[in-house]
Amino acid sequence: MTKKIRQVYLEQSDYNKLVARLSGHYLTKYLPDDWNSWPDTEEETKEKYANCVNAKNEIVEDLPFGNGNYSCLTDFMEQNAWEPFEDWSTDDVMSQITGLADEVVRIFKEGLEIEESDISVVDKEIFEYLKDMTERGDEKAKRLLGMLDEVEL
Repeated sequence: MTKKIRQVYLEQSDYNKLVARLSGHYLTKYLPDDWNSWPDTEEETKEKYANCVNAKNEIVEDLPFGNGNYSCLTDFMEQNAWEPFEDWSTDDVMSQITGLADEVVRIFKEGLEIEESDISVVDKEIFEYLKDMTERGDEKAKRLLGMLDEVEL
């Protein structure tokens, strides 16, 4: 018998956090959760934060992101590229990261099919407990059970 588990929706902020978490497969440091609000290039940083640029067109002030260590997302990725990806462009590395995130999202949207033999006794007990608590009117159990779509046991 097959058990189908589904995650229905993923908010953009959750997707950005997923990208940040998966970035560790390609970078030596994880992207911060606010990575998507950082300017992509140093030029964009200079345009957006002109008050942080001196007369020589150099970034001199602490920027409101990156703890003062990075001038833009590209800078972060170049400084933290994992050795096998050091020679890759930051666009290519980001494509790998977001491609992995997209694949994870696709898997959860389509559902994971798990053979009955792979389901532990504990998993069955938790499911049965949630079902029982939902029938008794427990709202938390109902929300947790609602995360599982069309579960067949």
